[in-house]
Amino acid sequence: MSVDFDELELRLMRRFLDSASATEWLLTALTMNYDGKSELIAWMAAHPRLDRATAAALYWYSQPGYYQRFRSEADVPPVNRAGWTNLHALQDRVASGTVAAAGASFDPANDLSTPTGNPKHPGQDWTAEALGAQDDPGWLIPPVMFESVTGDDVDIRGYAESNGWGEGMPPAVLEELEAAWQAEDEDDE
Repeated sequence: MSVDFDELELRLMRRFLDSASATEWLLTALTMNYDGKSELIAWMAAHPRLDRATAAALYWYSQPGYYQRFRSEADVPPVNRAGWTNLHALQDRVASGTVAAAGASFDPANDLSTPTGNPKHPGQDWTAEALGAQDDPGWLIPPVMFESVTGDDVDIRGYAESNGWGEGMPPAVLEELEAAWQAEDEDDE
């Protein structure tokens, strides 16, 4: 029996996030590999528990500056259309105020979970990638998306390391995926 590991990972992450803390939602957003995760991002973007910090992290890690080059979804290469949809869903939720209050802090202009090594600007500045009106973008990022989100200060990297997270997934999800991989390997022998 062949296992669809992408579908399994999606199902396991949904189950986990349904009862996860705001810190764990943010940890997922800040540490996952975004390749092939458009369904999980769409699910998170629509979930009632999506908090302000996680919404901002998902948004900026999805590289809105790239999508600003396109005036409409129809102009976006088909392979990237889910990203366009997710970005607009996230910015619409934040702009309309329909996200939960922030559990943790996130500053898109100084993301301390992605250190730069520069003491004057210690965190990644995701906003630097945004196109301004002078760049003639297809659309402008709403000002609210540039705002720093205040909440609990969490050492994301320390939390991930001390709690056994990998690729944006907690140990329980990683263990279930590993067990499925091993079972698949045994079936193939």
